[in-house]
Amino acid sequence: MSTACGYEQDVVDAKHKELEKFKDNEVYEEIDDTNQPTVGVRWVVTKKPNGDVKARLVALGYQEQTSDIRKDSPTCNRDSIRLLLTIVAHEGWKLRHIDVQTAFLQGKRISRNVYIKPPKEAETWKIWKLNKCIYGLVDGPRMWYMELCETLVKLKMEISAYDESFMFWFYQGKLSGIMAVHVDDLMLSGTKVFEDHVIKGLKEKFRLSTEAEVQFAYTGLDIQQSSTGILVSQFGYIDQIPKIHIDKNRVNQNMLNINEYEKQQLRAVCGQLLWVSTQTRPDIAYATCFASNCVNQGTVADLKMVNKAVKLLKKEPLTLKFRKLCFAESLIVIFCDASFGNLKDGSSQGGFIIFLVSSSGKCCPITWQSRKIRRVCKSTLAAESWAMIEAVESGELVKTQFSEVTQTQKLDVAVLTDCKSLHDTLHSSKNVDDKGLRIPIACLRQRVRDKEMKVHWISTKIQLADCFTKAGAPNAPLREVLCTGQFSHELYQVVFNKEMY
Repeated sequence: MSTACGYEQDVVDAKHKELEKFKDNEVYEEIDDTNQPTVGVRWVVTKKPNGDVKARLVALGYQEQTSDIRKDSPTCNRDSIRLLLTIVAHEGWKLRHIDVQTAFLQGKRISRNVYIKPPKEAETWKIWKLNKCIYGLVDGPRMWYMELCETLVKLKMEISAYDESFMFWFYQGKLSGIMAVHVDDLMLSGTKVFEDHVIKGLKEKFRLSTEAEVQFAYTGLDIQQSSTGILVSQFGYIDQIPKIHIDKNRVNQNMLNINEYEKQQLRAVCGQLLWVSTQTRPDIAYATCFASNCVNQGTVADLKMVNKAVKLLKKEPLTLKFRKLCFAESLIVIFCDASFGNLKDGSSQGGFIIFLVSSSGKCCPITWQSRKIRRVCKSTLAAESWAMIEAVESGELVKTQFSEVTQTQKLDVAVLTDCKSLHDTLHSSKNVDDKGLRIPIACLRQRVRDKEMKVHWISTKIQLADCFTKAGAPNAPLREVLCTGQFSHELYQVVFNKEMY
């Protein structure tokens, strides 16, 4: 009984603490109730792992007419986050994480009239006219982003043209600070001058709840910085991914179509696998794509394959390593691959992974993808060509964004394929028979002629994207590069055309 009473008192205290934050941030003004249309509110009470109780007053935003309200608010792209980690590792700066306290309550003032009836804990008969968004209003994230963005611009931060939640700061013409924004979570790093100017300015403007260095969690990623580089993993998240339960009366009937209960489980597991595969585990990218394609027309055998992928995910842990590179001697290396007509519906699978690689062979992964090619492919050459087009376009974005941030010349690009016919076609002037292929082939040839990229043929055994396009392809070469942050001797020879020193 005493424990229950203690919890109830903690809830009361937490609610009053939340109301104090409303006052401190001048979120509302009290006005007389003259039957204005109001939006309802409710309390959301949570108990943290450390036992602390948190109460949040949330608006019932669905009660407001929102069709003419702008709601968009950018969050930092995962590729930009990896680019940030690569740059921080190169510069040797200390990595920081800052969490903004009650971010929405510190957002920009709203121009429309929003009225709410206060909770009984406010002890007032009047109503509140909101000056700022509270949690639950559809434009809350946007108004917070606008206030943060306005503050950072005043501090001379520059916003990426390609990702508006990726920002950087120059001092005396040199990159001196960098930041990724995900709502109220900020990951940033920079020089002492950056800390004294930008970070100090943020602390003066906003109330911050937590600040961590070197080792912390950011948007579901476990990040640890050391003298040899930056490590990124998701062990805790992966451990809680469940296997799909298959009824014992169905488990041996492989060709049975999955039922609604199994579909529900499969959708949930697919969502978790997709998150992991796009963040830290490119080695399961094909298995994730396969699982997603099984949701509507899967069989018991397919569920077993998905369960096998979950088991391997836990049995074979992987940590991405971002090592210190020498940017002046680096280039972008793209591994791309395709499998013609290997999917259940006859479609083809394409995949790629892109690294930033220094002349020492050290590397950092920037982006990757495994998915069904969105074109009808009539041949292996067609599948490989369309896969390369998509990979090269992603590489161009990496190249352009890297140049934007570092203010350096664009890096050279090397594209590696194990399709000999595509390699030979790109270094020939002969027309291909498939007229539908002539446009993509012409585009790729033009890039080669203009020296925007070099295309190398490699054997399948060192094709790191091979496991992105087919089941059973060995992923050990890819895992080795990701874990060590180092190209093998054979890969190094292909890319740099010389012996590794």
